Amino acid sequence: MVRVPDDLRWLFWDVDPAELDPEAHANYILPRILEHGGLADVRWAVDRYGLDRIHRFLRDVGHP
Repeated sequence: MVRVPDDLRWLFWDVDPAELDPEAHANYILPRILEHGGLADVRWAVDRYGLDRIHRFLRDVGHP
């Protein structure tokens, strides 16, 4: 399983980051990175998910 990189683990203080699957939990991971992450964190998200998927997330899911 692909895992969240160690330098992003600080964003997921309320869960065990080892249990996060970037694909299955994208709707949980993306808002954390976009709201609290720095530039390097957002770059990881863009590399991992691509701009099209991030745009779809913002349009269709958004943030609670």
